[in-house]
Amino acid sequence: MASKSKAKGNQYEREIVKDAERRGHTAERAWGSNGESKGWHAEVDVLLDVKMPMRYPASFRIQAKRRKAIPAWIKPTSDVDVVFTRSDREKSYVVMTADLFYQMAEQYEPPRK
Repeated sequence: MASKSKAKGNQYEREIVKDAERRGHTAERAWGSNGESKGWHAEVDVLLDVKMPMRYPASFRIQAKRRKAIPAWIKPTSDVDVVFTRSDREKSYVVMTADLFYQMAEQYEPPRK
C-alpha cells in the first residue's frame, strides 16, 4: 500500500488531469509518477496538451507538488498576478494560480523555426 504522502501526490496528479480535461485540454499522468514510464524525463508527472483554436498545440511537462501548507510568502496575493522567486545565484521561478496559467497557455504560440 502506498504511503499517505504518495497517495496524496497521486490524488493531486489526478486532480490536475481532471482540471485540464474540464477545461477542454488533454492531460496524461505517468504511471507511478515516473515520466520514464511514458518515455519522458523521470521527474515529469503529467503531460498537458493545451488545445488552442487556430494555433499550434502546446505541451507542458508538469511536476505536481502538493503540501499540507504552502508558505504564505510564495502565494500571489489579490494585488499580485505572479510571484517571481529565486535562491542566491540561481534561476528565477514563477508562481501563479492554475487559472492564470491556463489563460496564458491557451494564448501561447511557440516560436517559429
